[in-house]
Amino acid sequence: MDKESLKNKFKTWLYYKVSEFNDLGYTTIQTEDLAHYFADYRWKKKIPENLFEQIFQINQLSINEYFDFESLEAQTNKEITSFCIKNFVKDYKKRYKSIAIFGIMVRMKV
Repeated sequence: MDKESLKNKFKTWLYYKVSEFNDLGYTTIQTEDLAHYFADYRWKKKIPENLFEQIFQINQLSINEYFDFESLEAQTNKEITSFCIKNFVKDYKKRYKSIAIFGIMVRMKV
């Protein structure tokens, strides 16, 4: 399943999850980001056959799972821009006030 069809099929559930993340303070996460997570990571090898299981997995996605995926993407993607890194760090620092992430940002000179 490609990202566009996944986004269209689960539009309501993805918007619900984005609004949940926005309520937690993560305002840069969009439905496209979650569609990318499910299409290229969570369901890359096997999509749950049951529609209810698919919806359940979308609803059960935690911010930590999503940021684990974003961290992997940042480590493996050679085309990542400093803008993406700044947004990731901004959201992460806003929630956790993490000194370790700030240290990564300084080392990368973002």
